[in-house]
Amino acid sequence: MSDATPLPVSADTTDALMRRLLLTREQVAELLGVPESSVDYMHRVKRLRAVRVGGHNRWKPAALKDFVDQLEPED
Repeated sequence: MSDATPLPVSADTTDALMRRLLLTREQVAELLGVPESSVDYMHRVKRLRAVRVGGHNRWKPAALKDFVDQLEPED
């Protein structure tokens, strides 16, 4: 998946992804509706915590939910 504007994700797709134990960078970007480069940035600045599995970053759905719950609305 490129860093182009992501397509909307259906509720069924969102539910299926959130039931996974760990999510890939592409899946996190899809769920958040942001480019993969934004996932990389949020991970680098420690706003979105990942775990390492076989040398790859993976995200727990609970960590993603915590991240979203901490977001503040824009003024």
